Amino acid sequence: MTVLIAVAGSAPGIGKTTLCDGLAAHWSGLGLRVDHFREEEILSRPEFAALAAEFRETGRIAPATILSAMAGHVEAVLADPPDVLLTDALAPFTASLVAWGHSEAAISSFLSSLSSLLTPLKPAIVYLDGKPPAAPARAIEREGDGWCEALERERAITLAGLRAQPWELVVVDSTAGDPLGTAAGALVSHVTGTTDFYCDEALSGRTPVKVVAETDDVLAFHHTRPYWPVHIVVVPKRHVPSLVDLGDAGDEGLLAVLAVVRQVAGQVNREHGAASVQTNLGRYQDSKHLHFHVSSGAPIR
Repeated sequence: MTVLIAVAGSAPGIGKTTLCDGLAAHWSGLGLRVDHFREEEILSRPEFAALAAEFRETGRIAPATILSAMAGHVEAVLADPPDVLLTDALAPFTASLVAWGHSEAAISSFLSSLSSLLTPLKPAIVYLDGKPPAAPARAIEREGDGWCEALERERAITLAGLRAQPWELVVVDSTAGDPLGTAAGALVSHVTGTTDFYCDEALSGRTPVKVVAETDDVLAFHHTRPYWPVHIVVVPKRHVPSLVDLGDAGDEGLLAVLAVVRQVAGQVNREHGAASVQTNLGRYQDSKHLHFHVSSGAPIR
């Protein structure tokens, strides 16, 4: 089944193309077939010919024309389906619709129609975020005076519209940590269908992680999609389902994990003045592999 990963962003020059290039390379490296739809291809792919012609003639595109082109694109993709359709600044089109003066209600209606069209592709939107003043200086030079206010309005409309739709939304802070690692880690289950991120991705090396501590049996690393400013995950290297189901690891395996948790928590407490340690069970446990979160600071998302 093809999955659509659409990368959008809060400002020009914020790094959407760099993120797309990195995601394409990452998934291709995993052996997945990736159709990387680059931003400029909207003017050259056959299914967007009417859209491109309308834009050249009028300088804008009607929502109905966009939806018709996207319907043709979905049909073309399903005729020769890749594993991943990765688009750079294609969907959700809100930046253009805002610029062309469409109301928030009209944009919301458009997004609902677009969501229905994209359902066969199991869509996820990666929104590369960052307050406009933090965007690169070249964007300021390109957009001129007043661009920050306009982009902040566009950002608010886009995020509100995206959150109202059933597709998966991954918001990535362009200014914090590793945007590529954060996006790739957040999308593992969506793209690969795995329910054990740690065995299938982190421990296998398929998803790169920043190691904090390591023994023969345990790995501690910075979370690929942190919930707190300091967020470290500690996992056993062998598969252990949960705190209450230790499998073949038994109490000895749990003690080995707790020794590293204690080491990492002590380090975080010394460096930041406080540390929290937690693990989850049942429906609270997204990845069915025992793991402890060591964190500090207020939630960032």
